[in-house]
Amino acid sequence: MATYRLARQCVYQAAEGLAQQDAVWKPAEQVKSIQGLLVHLGGAERYWLSILGYSVPDWPEGDALENTLAFLRDMETLLVRSVEEAGPEASKQQVATKRGPLSLAWTVKRVTQHVFYHLGTLVYLRRVREPGWQAEAGLSYWQQAADGFSELVP
Repeated sequence: MATYRLARQCVYQAAEGLAQQDAVWKPAEQVKSIQGLLVHLGGAERYWLSILGYSVPDWPEGDALENTLAFLRDMETLLVRSVEEAGPEASKQQVATKRGPLSLAWTVKRVTQHVFYHLGTLVYLRRVREPGWQAEAGLSYWQQAADGFSELVP
């Protein structure tokens, strides 16, 4: 769970304190905004937990960034609590789902990989909107990658 928690902390760092207009800004129509990515990440987590049979939180109401972050925290709480309650062995037990046999452990791995997949984009978008924004420890790798990419794109 440590890697999952690190991934989530990095997401929160990339989004917290961001003005609403910057959270919904998109560099192009076909690209997700920071808030769009956050909803996407939380929605994927919600989907995988729901097909495992968990009762999942409702979608965030309205377009406010703080509602989206609260939704992500609710999803995180549900996933962490579910793993802790199940224990290591039960978390690995596969359950028959409409997507085939899946386990809670697989779901943690899947959603963690998914967050890391999108993290560079989150950091890049944050730096485009706030060039002076500095990532905290744990996120600096993605900031360096985003900065390097920014030098290639006008």
